[in-house]
Amino acid sequence: MRCDVVARWQDADESLLAGRRVVVIDVLRATSTIATALAAGAAAVWPVAEVEEAFALADRLRREGHQVLLAGERKNIKVEGFDLGNSPLALTPQLLKEAQLVLTTTNGTPGLAKAKAFGAAAVYAGALINGPAVTAALAAQPDGPDITLVCAGTKGYLALEDFFCAGLIVDGLTARWPDMAVNDTARAARLAFAAAMGCWPEPLVNCSHAQSLARAGFRDDIGYCARIGTNQVVPVMMGDRLVPA
Repeated sequence: MRCDVVARWQDADESLLAGRRVVVIDVLRATSTIATALAAGAAAVWPVAEVEEAFALADRLRREGHQVLLAGERKNIKVEGFDLGNSPLALTPQLLKEAQLVLTTTNGTPGLAKAKAFGAAAVYAGALINGPAVTAALAAQPDGPDITLVCAGTKGYLALEDFFCAGLIVDGLTARWPDMAVNDTARAARLAFAAAMGCWPEPLVNCSHAQSLARAGFRDDIGYCARIGTNQVVPVMMGDRLVPA
């Protein structure tokens, strides 16, 4: 068994995606939103990279008779013409029950699209809120393909909140398999997670992207996304959509 961590979705190439179990991590906020939506009763989440693609997919799903909600952001702000932004706190069971949620974000959904396009054996959405559940799902397949944890990043740089989450998963997997091979980025993520736990959640609150969200009025989202293990849903790609594993 091997587990590698990639610091930005742009750095994930075919050698780290094809035939592997891939977990895409965008703690603030795409993968937290995906896990929350499915826990709230959404029938599926459809991650797409571009705004135009989201509008077209929503139209197609509506023509097929589905209840559809469009959600997403650019520069933290809800896309014009969408029903929702990218705040997990806006996703209530009353709103989402049996709905198809079409989601596009700056980094998380392009990372999911890339993993699928490059032939991953399975693609999961991981966040701090469902990190322990994702770890348990991976550990339940000891003979499964190797694992790649793809941190979404922000503005083309490493995002510490994603790195912490990758470290959480690596820590859980190495507890299960002490001899598991990992790359140095995975080792660094595990060390970062261990150090952050001593004063959690301050390390996440002080991350640059968290500060950007706070300035944009989404301070409550940061606290929500910092909660570890509050969501038991493991979103997995089934065709072009994410559903609970």
